[in-house]
Amino acid sequence: IKLDGGTHVEVGDLANFDRTDKFSFGAWVNVASKDAATVLSRMDDATAFRGYDLLLVGGKLTAHLVYRWPDEALHVVSKVEVPVGKWTHVFATYDGSSKAEGFKLYIDGKKVDYD
Repeated sequence: IKLDGGTHVEVGDLANFDRTDKFSFGAWVNVASKDAATVLSRMDDATAFRGYDLLLVGGKLTAHLVYRWPDEALHVVSKVEVPVGKWTHVFATYDGSSKAEGFKLYIDGKKVDYD
């Protein structure tokens, strides 16, 4: 599937994880710029944006886990940037701890530090 700007794929009620579940998510990306982009997202607007996402913000890999936005949410941002113009694998794991330290971020299979 090739996704161009503004395009998304709806997959229905899949991957409905809770903040105490262990889960992983990621994708292959080839970004043309450091502009903000959503890689993967499952958010429920009706329940204060409960869900999770993997984003690129300013070229950096960013992950959220939200129970109730913005008061009950985890947010981590990689210290390194995702390369522009190159196929890159981005991935996040979460250990179900309800703590930011429970996230691990990976770029091309290498664990990266985050803020």
